[in-house]
Amino acid sequence: MHSGEFKDMLPGLGLDMGTFAVKGVLVDGDDLKKISVFTAGNPVAAARRCVAGLLAEWTGAELRLGLTGANAPLLGNALEQKPLLEIEALKAGLDHYGLECQAVLSLGHENMYYLEMDGGGTVTFFNRNGQCAAGSGAFWYQQASRMGYNDRELAEVALQADSPVKISGRCAVFAKSDMTHAINEGATQSAVSAGMARALAEMVLSGVAQNRIGDGTLLTAGGVINNIAVMKYINEYCQARSVEIIVPPDHEYLSALGAARRGAKTVTATALLAILDAMLEARYQPENPLPHLEPGRVRYMPPLTAATQYDLST
Repeated sequence: MHSGEFKDMLPGLGLDMGTFAVKGVLVDGDDLKKISVFTAGNPVAAARRCVAGLLAEWTGAELRLGLTGANAPLLGNALEQKPLLEIEALKAGLDHYGLECQAVLSLGHENMYYLEMDGGGTVTFFNRNGQCAAGSGAFWYQQASRMGYNDRELAEVALQADSPVKISGRCAVFAKSDMTHAINEGATQSAVSAGMARALAEMVLSGVAQNRIGDGTLLTAGGVINNIAVMKYINEYCQARSVEIIVPPDHEYLSALGAARRGAKTVTATALLAILDAMLEARYQPENPLPHLEPGRVRYMPPLTAATQYDLST
């Protein structure tokens, strides 16, 4: 279904609850409102801010709610609603704009995946990053903060490098070690960040896309697409293979938009905000809590004396 086919439906609110950010979209007829909030370790609080921002000036009664993303089950369980798979939400977002493509590369800060479709829109190939490469986009953000930049500023710094430093893209631990060693050896921030961008691009092209990109068009989406340093190396790879890269409008919000379009749960704004508030107020209770400590019965280790010293030399 394309955008014009939703005019007579209830307004739709979609939340893409990722590990790095929560993206929200409100679709009311031809009007589209969007907002993004950093997850910052509290996806429910970020979702609450998204919903409040989207509905701040909305005067309707009911809307359709759709959920997707790694943290979507948190809210889905409270609402007894099954979230959409990310691939389902992304495809619904593409359908909204009437976008037809042979291949899609979605680069989120945590999850990255590549898929191929036939002429009828059926997915014929799918692959995503493994656990070791999870969070690669967020790693860039973290390292930018270490160097005193935001993520987009560091990407601009990386473009100033004459040549990139060799950085391992297999693992964030190895990458950080390579970066630290290079900086200690006198490498510039631009050369180090360029090396990190190239390593991330190589991981995406070989690990996620399995070196399958070739011929035709490649549609790209996700927050990492805004990293001009990473995209420089992906562009070079695609240009050498005569592949045209397409960046659709609101590409960061495609999954949230798809969730809004596919949302089947009917809720009121008041009820949705109340559920999120209740989730924030609820405190975690372990299944088998430990008994409370009784100060009078706690035993402390005595201080070490000459008589109780252990010989640690053996």
